Amino acid sequence: MKAVLWPRVADAVRAMIAAGDLAPGDLTPAATDLSALTGASAQTCRKAVMIMARSGELDPPASRAGRPRVPGGDGPGPAERELSAALTAARVALSLTQVQLAGLAGLSWTAVHLAETGRFRSQGPEVWARLDRATYSDGHLVRAHAAWQALSGDR
Repeated sequence: MKAVLWPRVADAVRAMIAAGDLAPGDLTPAATDLSALTGASAQTCRKAVMIMARSGELDPPASRAGRPRVPGGDGPGPAERELSAALTAARVALSLTQVQLAGLAGLSWTAVHLAETGRFRSQGPEVWARLDRATYSDGHLVRAHAAWQALSGDR
């Protein structure tokens, strides 16, 4: 009979939070790091943190490929995740990579990556206007960013 290892990984993440090794808003460790710590496979480690996110123990990732966060802190909230998801959907609809979108928008890959992972507080309206034009979003991303700014109080 095969042992179920993901609960052991979840317990390790809980212990890291309880010990203060992971603070509110911190990303969970990478699957490879959790694998080295627990002896479970990286796939099992990814499964464990995603189960914890689905159960509400962790905040869900800002993007499909992102990592969950420890609840609290100033990590991406629902509004950031919604705006990030809109950008990702527009990029994927055009079959572009983040690097390709960055080139089309005249931005760095880092700027696109941060926008897609909900960490864009330092990005102003011009960044979102460039992303909107590059994805042919007809003002949708600009309007969504303006709505986020109004909701979050960021200017």
